[in-house]
Amino acid sequence: MSSLIYFVEDFFEVADSMSINYEILSENKSQEKLYSLFSIYSLKDFELSINRNNLKEIPIREFLDRQKINGKHLPNGAGNKELLLELLPDNIGEVFYSFDFKDYNRLVKFKNFCDLKVILSQVYNFNYYIFDNSNEFILAWGDDEVLMGGGEAAKWVENVKGNWRF
Repeated sequence: MSSLIYFVEDFFEVADSMSINYEILSENKSQEKLYSLFSIYSLKDFELSINRNNLKEIPIREFLDRQKINGKHLPNGAGNKELLLELLPDNIGEVFYSFDFKDYNRLVKFKNFCDLKVILSQVYNFNYYIFDNSNEFILAWGDDEVLMGGGEAAKWVENVKGNWRF
């Protein structure tokens, strides 16, 4: 994995060092799954945007419909990611994880959210996206310290913001 951007490589190194199991989906399956997610949470002109722009060049969050997503700025969120992760629910099963496709163009599947939270507590600050197989939620973190949630995750964002101490 040495040809990966440093924070992507670090993500997998942390997962491997902690013996956390994950599955990397193929590029085609990753795009298929992401398009399924976008059918719920993206702007109406998403298909036109994809035809005009390459998904590998634009952050995924730019395609999210702000009417369907609750976003909150968390000052000093990068420096306090342990609190951020602690305020998110633990009882979530299988999840998909994505970097921006410009950084890594495959989804990573985890058997549960807790395993992923352990990894995220140990890595750099970068944009990432988490969602479940049925697309009941999307949770997105931006390196500008904005936490975004759609579906069930909209409530999680409110809970985090309401308990944020910084």
